[in-house]
Amino acid sequence: MVSSKRQALCPKSFMSRSIHPWLLLSIFTLIAPTFLVVTRHLVAPHPASAQPASITCNPNEQLESKLATLTNQAREALDRQDAETAGTALQEAITIALQVKNTPFQADLVQSWLIEPYNGFPTLRIIQLNQQLKSPQKLRALLDQFLTLTNRLPSANSAEKTRAFVAIARQYAALKQLRIANNLMARARQLEPQIKAPDLRAIALIEIAEAYAELSQPQVAQTTLAQVEKILPRLAVEESNRIVERAAVTYARIGNYPKAQQTLERLSKVPEAFANTQESIVQTYLSNGKLADAEKLAQSISATPQKISALAKVAIAYRKTPSQSTSLFRQATTLAQSVEDPYQKDTLLQKLVEAYVQAEQLDAALQLAKSVKNLRTDTLKSVVVAHQEAGKTAQAKALLSQQLVAIKALSDSWEQRGQVWTVIETAIAANQFDWIREDWAQISSIDYGLMDWQIIQIAKAYAQTGQHSQAAEWVRKLPLENRPLEQIRALSAIALVTAQAGNSTLANQMLEQALQTIDPLDKAYRERINREGGDLFSLERFKPTALASIALVYSQTQQPEKARQLLQQVVVFSSKIDDPSIASFTDNPFAQFIEAKQYLGALQIAEGTAFPEVKSARLQTSALGLLTINRFDLVQPIANQTTEPVSKTQLLLAIAQRYTELNQSQKAVSYLAQAFQVAQTIPGEESQFDRLGTDGGTVIPIETDRGSMLEAIAIQYARVNRMSEAMKVANTLKEKATRDEAIQKARCARTTSMRA
Repeated sequence: MVSSKRQALCPKSFMSRSIHPWLLLSIFTLIAPTFLVVTRHLVAPHPASAQPASITCNPNEQLESKLATLTNQAREALDRQDAETAGTALQEAITIALQVKNTPFQADLVQSWLIEPYNGFPTLRIIQLNQQLKSPQKLRALLDQFLTLTNRLPSANSAEKTRAFVAIARQYAALKQLRIANNLMARARQLEPQIKAPDLRAIALIEIAEAYAELSQPQVAQTTLAQVEKILPRLAVEESNRIVERAAVTYARIGNYPKAQQTLERLSKVPEAFANTQESIVQTYLSNGKLADAEKLAQSISATPQKISALAKVAIAYRKTPSQSTSLFRQATTLAQSVEDPYQKDTLLQKLVEAYVQAEQLDAALQLAKSVKNLRTDTLKSVVVAHQEAGKTAQAKALLSQQLVAIKALSDSWEQRGQVWTVIETAIAANQFDWIREDWAQISSIDYGLMDWQIIQIAKAYAQTGQHSQAAEWVRKLPLENRPLEQIRALSAIALVTAQAGNSTLANQMLEQALQTIDPLDKAYRERINREGGDLFSLERFKPTALASIALVYSQTQQPEKARQLLQQVVVFSSKIDDPSIASFTDNPFAQFIEAKQYLGALQIAEGTAFPEVKSARLQTSALGLLTINRFDLVQPIANQTTEPVSKTQLLLAIAQRYTELNQSQKAVSYLAQAFQVAQTIPGEESQFDRLGTDGGTVIPIETDRGSMLEAIAIQYARVNRMSEAMKVANTLKEKATRDEAIQKARCARTTSMRA
């Protein structure tokens, strides 16, 4: 197994034996998802007697791998509200999906973005993306791609295809592309009869009806609703009730209120569904300008939660009639306060707080918010931001401070930490940076205060408001005497935001000012630790890490010479903090540059590293990063000076892989030949294994053994259509089972590369 000393030296990705060898230096995952991966499975305790596994050759393997990676990237970016990244990844994913011959992958992409609700919310991912993008042009491009992809689905996917046409049509309608929307709706109606399952057909029909209601085509919507009703008897009770809810609301939306009421009555024996539908119809009345009818229906709702919500909606609609609005709000508030369950009571009151904000009754919203024990993030944010925008800064600050008091009363420190950051995020949204500084003592008294990354995040957020100088001054005024590194990092982050906003002169002034403060801060920090005691490692890492933070911004803003000069100092001061017995492998100057993909600076730090094992690992990592920017001129010397056989083989194989991606197969072959020569010198048994469990019964192949590396080289030869070389390498394997498996994988690799 890997020694503890080695673990101290290298990131986890350097140590793992469960991934393929040339990914052990896993910064190469920054390169394309086409990077070759071959995984061995858990094996029996006696591997020598094992038969070669049957290799299933999937001609779409590489494309499917890319598709899965891009789809995950798009979903994750959407979750963190990074619409640009989500949109770009999704466009690339659809492009690849159009090349894949395996229909389930295409249907899955359509389903996850156009059909399935987004994270449990009653909306679709495509709608969420549109709301975040705020770019009709980009949405139109995505819709065009999705339409092409949906057209490719076969008749076996008639349900998904029908619903996708409807979803795309609704989005085109939102873009005022009504001709396209209507054409797609007509295609959906033509396709819908092909759906065999009654439940799927009912869902497709109700979505068609809802879409026609939105398109202001009540006759078609009503005809479709009649088709829905004919299918209802064939559905399970719960499914039928859900469809009936939607049908009643759709009837109301197209103005057929008698039919809506008649349909609603079918839910009379299902109280919650009945009340939910009543509330939805109230909203429909309001959308159609029928305030009196909406109020009448709201008053008739018997279920308290739905009645409160409906009354609040009507109250918002009456905001231009203050007396009527206030009366309805009071009634709703009285009802909410009468609820016995404390959690439900808080939930209902928070909804009313948000309703007061929407009705622009901010004083009432603030007053009610103060009575809620645990305000949700979105509720707190809506109140604070509304007051800030209305110029009521004092009230906004008071509510934020009140939340801190409530958080201090919590007994769980983890909960305190999460709640504090929630309040800080609210303050950021309301541009209440002054409040953060003013209440810093209170914030710092809760579970040791803010974490380092949170301080930097706040500073960046302040700078992103465009107030760059104010943000820098704000950081300088923070009481960070015992955390000087975070002051430099925060100032560096602000400088980067400033430069990215186009003001490079001011950014450089900020960096120079930060640079000038390092020595005074270092002196004061040393004096404090000598006087009061403290973490000596933190003291030693302050200066090199602070210098590296500034150098990193110079590197990111294309000022390589300034970065190089600072990094010369970083290397000198880093000798103490690179000691593998005490060093952190994630929070150091080298890691900073790697994380920021500034590989030239990372290489400079690696070359100046004093400890041999650390230096070797860093050079390998730098090399893999440099390959992503095609700096073969800098990678070749690293490969030449690497002497350890496994590391050298890995790096040569990585170079070959990159040349393969760039369609330079001759150069790839040259490096594969070198890798083959070196791999044959890897010591030890051809196949090596780790044994896990108390009895050693679980056996895992070590994927840095000679056999694994030779197999990888054979497969890569096959990728560049050099099968004779691939077979030659594979046939050097002595164990028959391993040799036969490598040959099968190489043949499969050739097939998949020809399809990619």
